[in-house]
Amino acid sequence: MATPGHTNGGSRARLRWPGGTMGAERPLPCGPMADAGVRVPEWVAQQQGDVEVDFFGFSLQDADDTAVPLPYPEGRSGRGFVSQREGRIDVESAGHTHTALLDVEVWDGPAPPAEDRAAWEERAEAELSCTSGEVAVWATAAGPMPDRIRLADGPGRWAVRLYCAGRAAVRPLAEQGVPEGVERYLAQFWPLPPSHTGPARRGA
Repeated sequence: MATPGHTNGGSRARLRWPGGTMGAERPLPCGPMADAGVRVPEWVAQQQGDVEVDFFGFSLQDADDTAVPLPYPEGRSGRGFVSQREGRIDVESAGHTHTALLDVEVWDGPAPPAEDRAAWEERAEAELSCTSGEVAVWATAAGPMPDRIRLADGPGRWAVRLYCAGRAAVRPLAEQGVPEGVERYLAQFWPLPPSHTGPARRGA
């Protein structure tokens, strides 16, 4: 099974949200079976783009904002790394205004942890109800960015695991200017059963 972020014989090409969505996708695979008969989750799509952070934050929100009772940034807590509300996940950055990098992985089952893929400074898990099948990235003051993260063709509830690196580095740089690509995020999405619910959880 290929692991996102690790390629053979060269570096991964950067995707720039062509066609209004973050990068390209491939059809949902059936996935292999483990020796014990347990299905191994498969990587469905990998997407990458820039996030324009302002006022120390941004949000991952259902692209259908009519399905979000309290659109971002209303009710933003501003505390911790990640917090969730119905239809959105709020992310707190270490820098006031800057351009961060966001890698997105969509899996068809629980994504394997990515702790060994970078020197992450934060980790958290949350859940997102998404009626549109697409996620918009919202800046605090500037509002929604034009491109979307595509998850599925229809509604569903998703588990989301978020990682962040570069926080210590971006903090002083953002006090002096508008740095680009210093703070980096990884968001892993996979579908949950319709009846599953749970709170946001910060990792150890």
